[in-house]
Amino acid sequence: MAFRTLEITTPAKLDYSLNYLNCRTAENTKRFCLDELETIIISTTSVSITASLIVELIKKKINVVFCDEKHNPQSQVLPLYGSFNCFQSLKNQMNWSNSIKDKVWKEIIKEKIRWQGEILKKYSPGDENYLFQSIDKVLDGDISNCEGHCAKHYFNRLFSNDFSRDDPCDENTFLNYGYSILLSEINRYIVCKGYLTRLGIHHCNQNNEFNLSCDMMEPFRPIIDDYIHQVNCDNFKIKLVSLFQNAVLTINDTRQTMKNAISIYVSSVLQALDNEDLSYLSFFSKYEL
Repeated sequence: MAFRTLEITTPAKLDYSLNYLNCRTAENTKRFCLDELETIIISTTSVSITASLIVELIKKKINVVFCDEKHNPQSQVLPLYGSFNCFQSLKNQMNWSNSIKDKVWKEIIKEKIRWQGEILKKYSPGDENYLFQSIDKVLDGDISNCEGHCAKHYFNRLFSNDFSRDDPCDENTFLNYGYSILLSEINRYIVCKGYLTRLGIHHCNQNNEFNLSCDMMEPFRPIIDDYIHQVNCDNFKIKLVSLFQNAVLTINDTRQTMKNAISIYVSSVLQALDNEDLSYLSFFSKYEL
């Protein structure tokens, strides 16, 4: 069972041999069994990788994330065919009605706002009331943009009134990195189920290859927001990567790693959309960092 996250941070050559990834550096060569790898993050541009290794990683549906020269996640390797029943999955996706998409989006946003309220209760007691009161005001498709109004209130109280998500500050560096890793995990599970990440239920940017993933990741963002209070400039990358294996979430009355909880959640959203039935939706009820 795949369980390891491998991060490549130094110049290296990566190649494939007998179900192993060989990581060759100037000092030594290390071997990693592909069956144990769940995610590979290549954090430096000073890495060469063979096509044969890439193909094997894709076959085993191992999540591969490439970072830029500033070590920020920029791209991801995803298979063209994620499951044996891709045709049926894509057919279902193309037939999702606007009505069920709007209803699912409403539930996703309500969960996101609820968790934002829980975060403010922890860091800015009293300011969470506006968010909790806003939950019942969310409409199908969030046509009143309740999410946007709550986000402004939330981030201004979580950090400062002058804070903007566009600011070049440490908080945004941490958030952007964490959100990128979260997005890659969501992408992986959507593709594994045979669906397209491009066709969203709310996000519809023609230049965004991950519209559906951006939709689905919303309830998990507050976990990242909470966790960055435990990191600093020296350790945020390794700690945010390990978060997905170490954080414990309760979902469907079971305790799961964050990775497993994401998988369960993604499956539930897809089932709700395919069957036009919100009862399939499963959200996490609590988490432990």
